[in-house]
Amino acid sequence: MPPAPDDPFRRAAAAHAAGDLAAAEALARDLLAAEPDHADALALLGLVLTQAGRLGDALPAWRRAADLRPAAAAHWHNLAELCRRLGRTTEAEAAARPAVTLAPGW
Repeated sequence: MPPAPDDPFRRAAAAHAAGDLAAAEALARDLLAAEPDHADALALLGLVLTQAGRLGDALPAWRRAADLRPAAAAHWHNLAELCRRLGRTTEAEAAARPAVTLAPGW
């Protein structure tokens, strides 16, 4: 069954797609206040914060998203890339391992 148009995640994703990072962040945070383990909302929040240049703020969201969805290569890849950008080489390498295992072309 597809999500309802008033689905909070769908609204947050639509705000992001429209380029409204502030609204996407607020909507993702609202959703996470109600559902702290919503992996898609955590990944969206991580993406929004990364795009806004708030790399340190994005790190906990990407970590939690990867922990909640360990089979999601994209979460591990994004976490590894973020750690690399933050100069956290050891953490970047550790996050890259599952990404490469799950999606060898990455």
